[in-house]
Amino acid sequence: MLDDRSWRRQLGGMISAHACVAGFSAGAYTAMLLMGARVAHSQFESANPIKSPHRGPREFPDLADHVSPLLERSEVFRASWSRRSKDYSDPRFDAALVLAPGRSVLGFSAESLKRIAKPIRIVGGDADTIAPAQECCGWLHSHLPGAGLDILKGGVDHYVFVPEPTPQGRKLAPDIFTDADGIDRRSIHDEVASIAARFFGSFV
Repeated sequence: MLDDRSWRRQLGGMISAHACVAGFSAGAYTAMLLMGARVAHSQFESANPIKSPHRGPREFPDLADHVSPLLERSEVFRASWSRRSKDYSDPRFDAALVLAPGRSVLGFSAESLKRIAKPIRIVGGDADTIAPAQECCGWLHSHLPGAGLDILKGGVDHYVFVPEPTPQGRKLAPDIFTDADGIDRRSIHDEVASIAARFFGSFV
């Protein structure tokens, strides 16, 4: 889609050729890779000097226990693991909005972050227990010259950035779809949308 111009003509009018990327949590990690961040360590490998207090993410809580066995037994996994530190930057993207980046960003090479010249805006929540803002947003911001940082206040946790809950969602995944008292998820989404519009609109 980024390289094919035909769909723009079919929409009619002037469609910008500029492209930006936004990502939440693990998607924020992906957005940083596209900007030029390079992986020094996985957060779940013993060589990483920044130790994670967790053995894996919510969706795969014992992930760390599977790394060594997979490296021993799986040629496909070894090949993938060996590629983790390669350059995945994409010059077609002009900027990145990074929402609640997870602890995986702590495995980025600090030198690779210092070399990133493209605009980056980091947004986190002041009550994020999955990826604490001071630990994750703060660390990333400290290594990105010129990056912007917004920490949303009032008890904003990690999953406030995902869609508003349905009754079924609250029942099946209360930890994702239940917010602190006084938090209006729609208002948070509106605030983030405003940040994104101002950020991307300032140079596109």
